[in-house]
Amino acid sequence: MSPVQELDLEALVGRSADEAQAAVTAAGGTLRTVSAGEAMTMEYRADRVTLLIEGGQVVRNLGIG
Repeated sequence: MSPVQELDLEALVGRSADEAQAAVTAAGGTLRTVSAGEAMTMEYRADRVTLLIEGGQVVRNLGIG
């Protein structure tokens, strides 16, 4: 299992977008942030973490891929 897939994504909820970025980058991953209602592509990338951001805070973990 890669370090990205071992991240506790629920622990990122409530943290700032910058803190989430630092955690994902430290694990060797790429962070994709989306806003409510924003369209996103659905191709799979094992190193990508997708988080819903509102007001600069992580409000929901949308998963890895």
